[in-house]
Amino acid sequence: MHIGYTGATFDPVDEVKVRGFNAEFFLQTVDQMIEEIHQVPPAAGGDRVLVPGEPEQQREERYLEDGLLHVH
Repeated sequence: MHIGYTGATFDPVDEVKVRGFNAEFFLQTVDQMIEEIHQVPPAAGGDRVLVPGEPEQQREERYLEDGLLHVH
C-alpha cells in the first residue's frame, strides 16, 4: 500500500511481496480462480460465466478484428 497526499493506492502484487508471498504464486492462484469461475454453469439464456473485465476485453478484441477505433 502506498500512502501519499492524495490518498492510498493498493498494488496487489506489491502487497503480496510485502507479506512474504511469491507474486507468481498469486497470479497462478488468480488464473486458477478464473478457470473455476468459467466452469460454473451459466444462468438460463447465458453462454458462460464471465469475470469482471471480460466483456470489455472481448469487445476490444472484436473492435481490433473489425478494424474499429476504440477511444477510451
